[in-house]
Amino acid sequence: MPFPATMEAQSSLRLSPAWCLRQTLDAMDDVGTRALLRGVLAASAGGIEVEGARRLAEIPDPAIFALTHHNAFEALLAPAALMALRGGRLVRFLVDWMYLELPLAGRLLRHGQPIPVYRKAARWRWRESRRREGLRGASPAERALAALAGGTSIGIYPEGRRNADPWKLAPVRRGAAELALRSGAPLLPIGIRFPARERLGRLPRLGRMILSVGEPLTTAELHLRAAAAEPFDASAQPGIARRHAAELSRALVLSLAHLARKSTCS
Repeated sequence: MPFPATMEAQSSLRLSPAWCLRQTLDAMDDVGTRALLRGVLAASAGGIEVEGARRLAEIPDPAIFALTHHNAFEALLAPAALMALRGGRLVRFLVDWMYLELPLAGRLLRHGQPIPVYRKAARWRWRESRRREGLRGASPAERALAALAGGTSIGIYPEGRRNADPWKLAPVRRGAAELALRSGAPLLPIGIRFPARERLGRLPRLGRMILSVGEPLTTAELHLRAAAAEPFDASAQPGIARRHAAELSRALVLSLAHLARKSTCS
């Protein structure tokens, strides 16, 4: 069990460097990855607090973790914290391909077997050929669905970019909802907060970070509603799927706004 013994009765958890270094991360086969993960967390774990942490252990694989996104600092720490709190079980994040090209951060991110997203053009023209090569392969959605079908959880930032606005969510894309509908995997919203925001009036580059884990959103009710539709009309199914994706996406927006203590983008 990855949690301290007292975790059974706790709804929140402050990660300590000592706790991070003690983690065995039994689900990880690679010794180097285990050591790296413990080291990254131990270096900054005094500044990580997790609210609703038990939900991370209770949710089965595969699942879809949907997080708010603010800066590069959390892009390293949040995935590391999720995997450590889940005993080393892998969470493959959809990541902008250019992050994987960075010398240090890219190396750290690659240990989590990320799914690169090649939407953005390269900042440097000489690297554009690498993006075009990546575009010739399977799409990020196809790779994510394959991971889910194989029993591996994925992580996604549904805002689609870093959002520096301390008080409002960026428009949330439907990708996370569509993946949940197509795979049947539960969708777990996680809002990220920085307490220094209240003092500074902006998001800090570094500082204490709170991961607030919400209740899982499931697609069972939507699937039952679709199965009960009479009469069955195959031509209407794409429209039904879009409505269900929009409905699930709205639920995700409301949950993320509540957890991150932000307003929605209306």
